[in-house]
Amino acid sequence: MREAGFIVSANSTVGLTTSWSTGILLSVVSASAANSKAPPACVHIGDLEIDLGTISGATAIQAVLTYDSAGVQTMSGPSAFSTFANLSAAIGQIALAIDKTKTWPAADTVGQCYLWLRLDAGTANLSAGGARLQWRDPGV
Repeated sequence: MREAGFIVSANSTVGLTTSWSTGILLSVVSASAANSKAPPACVHIGDLEIDLGTISGATAIQAVLTYDSAGVQTMSGPSAFSTFANLSAAIGQIALAIDKTKTWPAADTVGQCYLWLRLDAGTANLSAGGARLQWRDPGV
């Protein structure tokens, strides 16, 4: 059976606007996601799940994943602007399908990456622990 898991953002909110956010670390550090685990160096990335709160005027989000905190070494993206489902007037969720097999560069920390987000309009918050990157062992 193939190993699978996820890495997640920290347990604090991040304000989002129409400008790119600073890199949001995705790793296994979140206490709210005790079952998260680091992926191997070669991994198949599945979905990126994003939970938003305090939405005002935004209807879509764009994402980029990078290996480094400077945002230079792109892992995936940028995605097209994707409309999120509003669960209420101020809460939204979206899952972006990535579906790529990746290998971490030797110079970067295996098992962690950075997420960069921006909105189509208005503002929102990335919920505490609100970004989750699903992975699985690519197998043979």
